[in-house]
Amino acid sequence: MASLDEPRLPQEIFDNIIDHFHDDVHSLELCSLVVSAWLASARAHLFRRVELTPPSKPKKPSSTISAFTFSRPKLTPCQRLFELVEASQRGRLGSIATYVRELHLCEGMLAREWLAREPMLPLLLRALPNLCRFEVCRSASVSMAWNALPALLTRAVDHVFSQPSLTALRLSSLKFENVGELKHMMSGCTHLRVLEVDHLVVVDSGLQYLDEGEERARVAPLDTLIMGPRTSTVFISYLLHPQSIVSVNTVRRLGIALSGDFIDFGRLLQASSSVEQLEINLMNDIRLQDYWQITPEQQFDLTQITNLRNLKVHIDVLQKQEDPLQWLTTVLSTGIDSAHPLRRNSIETIQIVYSLFLPAPYMDRSINTNIFDRWADIDAILCGRDDEKDSQYSHAYDNLRNVRLEFALENPIGFGVAPRFLKEVVLDSPGLEEKDILLVEGPNYVLRSFPEGYKLFDHHKGPANNPRHDLYLHGPPKKRFRSINEFIPHAIWLMGDPNIDCECKYCAKKTQREVTASMSNILRNATPSLSQSPAPSRIIRPLPNKGKARANIPRVAEARQRDTKNYAAIQKSIKPLKASSTVLKQPMLVERSNDLRAVYSKSAQHIRRWYREGEIVWCALPRPICSVNKLGDSVTLEYWPAVVDEVKLKSETVPRASTAGHVGSASLPSAAQPVASSSATQIAPMDADDGRGPMLLPSDEPLPWTVRQYARYKVHFLAVSHSTTIDDDDILPYQANMPSEELIEVMAEHPPERLMFDKTTITNFNPCPAGDVPSLFDAIPPFALAIQIASAISQSWCLTDEYELKYTIPQIPSASAPPPPPRPPPSFQSSSISSASSRIPQQPQPNSLQAAIEAANRHNDNLTRATIYESVSAVHPSMPASTAQQTTSRMIGMPPPPGQLRQIRYQGMWWGAERIWVDDFVRLKVPRRALAPTGDNHILAPAGPSKTEQQEYQGPDEERHFLGAQMRGTFLRLDGIIIVDVEDNGQVTKQARLTGRLYELVALDWQGEEYHSKAPIIRPPIIPRQPAEGAGAVERTNSGPPVDHILPAAPTGYKFREILEPGYEFVGTMGLLSGRYYPGILKHPRLLSRVARAIHSPDPQRHAGLWSLEGLSGGLFNSVDPWRYKKGRHTMMQDADKEAASVLDEYVRNTIAERGAGQHQPFGDGDAMDVDGM
Repeated sequence: MASLDEPRLPQEIFDNIIDHFHDDVHSLELCSLVVSAWLASARAHLFRRVELTPPSKPKKPSSTISAFTFSRPKLTPCQRLFELVEASQRGRLGSIATYVRELHLCEGMLAREWLAREPMLPLLLRALPNLCRFEVCRSASVSMAWNALPALLTRAVDHVFSQPSLTALRLSSLKFENVGELKHMMSGCTHLRVLEVDHLVVVDSGLQYLDEGEERARVAPLDTLIMGPRTSTVFISYLLHPQSIVSVNTVRRLGIALSGDFIDFGRLLQASSSVEQLEINLMNDIRLQDYWQITPEQQFDLTQITNLRNLKVHIDVLQKQEDPLQWLTTVLSTGIDSAHPLRRNSIETIQIVYSLFLPAPYMDRSINTNIFDRWADIDAILCGRDDEKDSQYSHAYDNLRNVRLEFALENPIGFGVAPRFLKEVVLDSPGLEEKDILLVEGPNYVLRSFPEGYKLFDHHKGPANNPRHDLYLHGPPKKRFRSINEFIPHAIWLMGDPNIDCECKYCAKKTQREVTASMSNILRNATPSLSQSPAPSRIIRPLPNKGKARANIPRVAEARQRDTKNYAAIQKSIKPLKASSTVLKQPMLVERSNDLRAVYSKSAQHIRRWYREGEIVWCALPRPICSVNKLGDSVTLEYWPAVVDEVKLKSETVPRASTAGHVGSASLPSAAQPVASSSATQIAPMDADDGRGPMLLPSDEPLPWTVRQYARYKVHFLAVSHSTTIDDDDILPYQANMPSEELIEVMAEHPPERLMFDKTTITNFNPCPAGDVPSLFDAIPPFALAIQIASAISQSWCLTDEYELKYTIPQIPSASAPPPPPRPPPSFQSSSISSASSRIPQQPQPNSLQAAIEAANRHNDNLTRATIYESVSAVHPSMPASTAQQTTSRMIGMPPPPGQLRQIRYQGMWWGAERIWVDDFVRLKVPRRALAPTGDNHILAPAGPSKTEQQEYQGPDEERHFLGAQMRGTFLRLDGIIIVDVEDNGQVTKQARLTGRLYELVALDWQGEEYHSKAPIIRPPIIPRQPAEGAGAVERTNSGPPVDHILPAAPTGYKFREILEPGYEFVGTMGLLSGRYYPGILKHPRLLSRVARAIHSPDPQRHAGLWSLEGLSGGLFNSVDPWRYKKGRHTMMQDADKEAASVLDEYVRNTIAERGAGQHQPFGDGDAMDVDGM
């Protein structure tokens, strides 16, 4: 019998329930008293962050009472915590010291100073083994002398800094005599990721103390560096010195507070080459005129921060302060590369915050209202406008999506000054307003009152304790408006000409659909979403087994079953029957041809057209939805899942870099001298008699412009009824992104009763509105539904475009032919090799029609009996022949019936979120080291390392044998999707298989054994070739490689190596398919920062999913495994929509019911909120 202390449910359920009360101290204390099994989970939240503040000043007791009583001295917070730690170590429930992850020490002022006087503090610091964040600050901006602290305390702090768990450090209001003290204090911080300092003072700014000692063998790669106000710039010299314990070239978020010393901060910016988010705070005592006295090389240069995406500048503007926009204009102009002025930088958002100290109404305000006189210069820089160029050309800030201008108004006298000030501000910004990317955060207007005769009513419906609120706007007689869209036409009529008839649904007696169609430019888009559930349909349920048993009728879906186990085999490639010249070849779908051309053909596009219509992708929002979690960290919803509706190829003219000197020239080329370019041909005038006509010579002067092409996608956001058009550099494949952990945590903390999945509310939500950015709180329900729909789609698959193939079995070499060279013993136990025991007998030449028919029948029978599965070579010497034959039959399928050499094939399939065609280059889940690691019959062993890889390898020698292709992925050129008959437990089922040629990745300078196919397999080519008119039976030899041998571009520094013997092909189950191969995806602008972080990451395995996109690691690290077969893509969308809504609704009901019973399941558990990604 189980004791009362033992939980009856799995401990994980109780842990998830307790995690919901992470910020409810009272509930956590109650949970810790229930059973001992709950104590660890409750303690993990109760003691995660500990703040030790100055002890309160003791009250002086009354002299009369103190004469007759004795009381124990009051313990300080530090002493109470240490006693609690000591007591828990002696108890049977374990120490609480292991649960403390963050420790905050706050020094007091004057009589409340306690850090140097507390005897228990060094003991406490040594008793906390798992600290992740350590903070030291003071309640006022008065520095604490580090050398004045006791040696016992400083040694305890050194112990904390040397812990491997410490990754975040904040130092505030500390004073050091010299930089040597600072260097010694931080010498143990080798695992830091976050460093924040402010009010850090170094008395002696000499750097001679840094030259003592040797260079550090290990440095901490920082991720976040915040330099707050009043920090000595000698700290920057320490950070950039070889003796520094931290590295700044890995910093992604950098914050600096400027009050001078521009040269030192400029050096810091140049060294922080990986910064993605830069925050600059201009203090109110800054002297900007000092910035113009330094050389241009010492000034800030944004082009050196190649990964910068977000720039935030905070400006404190006081009365009669110098204009900060001149400095800001100069800094923004450095975002334009002088050597390549048209090269786009990575900046996407710019936020400028003005803290204005407004004077009283009777004082002069013109000095503040004229602070934007230079804004037109910033507008010209950000929009690429000047006197010599037009805005249609690409420019450096072409990636800019949002410019936000905010005001923080501080007015001690008179609250009416702020609105008048904002009205007086003049902002000249024609370019940003034309692009609709400027957002000025001014006064928030509210509705003062409704027009006369109009009132808003709140109708309560449902139970009294939990009513439903329905808002109605009552106006004209017998009319009530139920939504904003219904009232907009009526409001336009109220504010316009009363002589014109109102066009609202009630006054015009029309349906809302007609009104919306007639005013589509004003009202919201009412196009129904693809994610909306279809109309209710009748569900046919199976009849109960009564009376006579019903026979199991095989359905079409059974022909597309997936095997629960994954197998692979190698067989002779079948040869399709060659059709006569009068028979048309198997037609290729237009969609398939276009999609394959986009991947295989040579293109000058920076980003290829990777995405195909119907695929699920991640779209970057023009303005990310930002918020802050309970810990104060920034949380951003940056990407939204969407389905590709349409793909368009766009062209734009850009200045030719090589002819920059010709731009703007006053002289134009004459008519007799045509100008050539790579994209246009100018026909010579009729009177020109040079004999060359429209022919262009290499000596012709090129035009000063060229044409750049890029793809634009019309996408439909999942879960909502809004579409948008987006450029190719703002879209990522579904497998290349996933929501951040911080965003998932915020979604998990969302109150379940506020998760309203009402169809009208969800579909009307717009992730990228033209006005204000929606709040993250409002975006969570539709975003949760969207990623749940995408997750459901990724679990489904289907085959498309079926056709039948007639084929012949390849002839087997005669016995007199020399045997093939021996291969190493096979080691991949899932491989089977097919061969035949005898060749097909030859028949005499027929001399009549009847004899020809009989000979054809005999020939077909012989072909069937000579199947390639009769004699199978064992994949391992110890494997019985029967087991090898059984594995081969299960993989390749049963032999065809006599006289029937036909095969069902498909041109493509939907594999989760991706559209895959035959002839695509796909990634397999098995890494190369798991596929014939020592070689096998007809398959090569993995390639070893090249000379360059051996020379550059710096790891241990015992791991050197892992170099080469075996640690990378395996690729399949998908030559066919076939259906085979598989016998399982006495029943024959039809299952899908993949066939094609196998490839691996090797270095460019690798040299070794290779296979080269001599002739391509006869099948529909990727790029159809049209024969010349009048051509005979002999085709002209193509100088290039065969069409079937065209491969996509390999990753930089690598090439593809074919590993199968010519004439053989790979056959594998669907479960081995990982997904599409995206050539060059790691160079995508949205992935450059992640690639940079992954390169400098101390744990390369953590980023294996990113490398897997280009096959640099096994496909299993980034793959989907669809298991539900659907009839088509439309059915997949509909079922995913219904399933996602059902799962989330059930989650909300269960969570509210469980919370009423004292339990609560955190959002994201179970099937809800499934996210597929890396």
